[in-house]
Formats: sequence, C-alpha cells, structure tokens
Amino acid sequence: MTLDAQHVTHAIDGAEVAALELRSAARRPRKGAGEPVSGSSPEAPAPISLDLFDQAELIHYCLQGWARIVEEEQGDPLPRDETPAMSTYLRSHATWISGQGWADDLVSELRDHAHSAEGMLGLLPRRIPVPEPCQCGHRQWAFPAEGEGGMTLECSEGHVTAIRHVVGSTRVSIRGAQRILGVRRETIREALASGEVVNHGTESRPIVDTQAVETYLRERLRTHKV
Repeated sequence: MTLDAQHVTHAIDGAEVAALELRSAARRPRKGAGEPVSGSSPEAPAPISLDLFDQAELIHYCLQGWARIVEEEQGDPLPRDETPAMSTYLRSHATWISGQGWADDLVSELRDHAHSAEGMLGLLPRRIPVPEPCQCGHRQWAFPAEGEGGMTLECSEGHVTAIRHVVGSTRVSIRGAQRILGVRRETIREALASGEVVNHGTESRPIVDTQAVETYLRERLRTHKV
C-alpha cells in the first residue's frame, strides 16, 4: 500500500470520531436502566455501557501508543493524555508518518478499531461487493447514497466515486450494470420483469437506466434482498 498524509489523516480522524462517539453512547441511558437500584440514591448516574467504553479506551490507547513512537523518533513532546489532543498531535506529523515503514500498520490498526466501533454503534451502512477493482487496483463496494436514490463506490483505500461518474452514461446494458454494480444478472432481469426498471432497448438486448437501477438496488438493500 502506498500511503500519503491524507491516508494517515483520514485514519486518525476516523479513530478519533469513533472514540468520542463511543464515549458519548456509553453514557446514554439504556432501556431498562431508568429505575434506581434498591438502596441507591435516585440521583445516582445511570450505569455506562462498559463494552462501548472499553472500545473507546482501546482506541485511545492505540492513538497514544503511536504518538509515543512519534515522540521517540521525532523528539516532539507529547500533548495532554486526551483523545482529541493525541489525534491532533498525530495529524501534525501525518506527512512524516506516511513515509515510515510502520505507517501501513498505523492506518490498518486505526481503521480496524474505527470499523469495530461503527459496528457496535450500528453505523455501518449496508453494502454490496463490486467485482471490478477501483482505479487504484483495490477492492471496492457499493453503498446507498445518503439523501438520494443513487449509490456510491468506495474502495478499501478510501477512494469514493459516484456511480454515475463511473458509468459515464445514464443507460447501460445488463452486463454493464452487472459489472459496475456487482449484482446478479437475474436481479436486474427481475427488476425489468416487475416493471420497476424500464427496458430502453430491445427484448434481445435490454438497456437499463442507471438511476433506475440505483433506486431499485437501494430499496433492495433496505430490505436485505440483494
């Protein structure tokens, strides 16, 4: 993997946000936790979710560990022992970090922790694999686009592209839609048969509108049918 400062910064940002979200969620009152325990004070704080809190601490210690390596090799004093401060410290050295032999490990570790946090918080969007690799050569997936009926592609390196930019046209063959979106040919044919996607070609060579296919796939994703 060839890294630059942007990759490093993105990984640090994701880990920081995940840790802060976990701590916030850990302190929210949970269902069934509203009644005070017998013998406890009514003003006693609601119990926190230890799983979420522990994951937040794990991310913090990961950031702290990498920051200590930077301190040892760069001589720049560590900041106060808080997640935002550690993150800011690492971001300030992102360019230097990207050139180190262990930069891949830092990015991979922070991404894994952030991904675990998103799963615990229920923030992972549903996705479908795309057989065609990204232009950078890495694997990519299709995600529903927020607020619209379309979808976006994101690769394992974090490159994000709107599907319409990849297609270059609003109408493609079934094979083209299958290749780009990573869905079965039968799925598109079912959409045509049901009338949810209009055939703009002929019976022997169907042509589909990408926006219609994107909307159809989004609905399928919502109902876990893809």
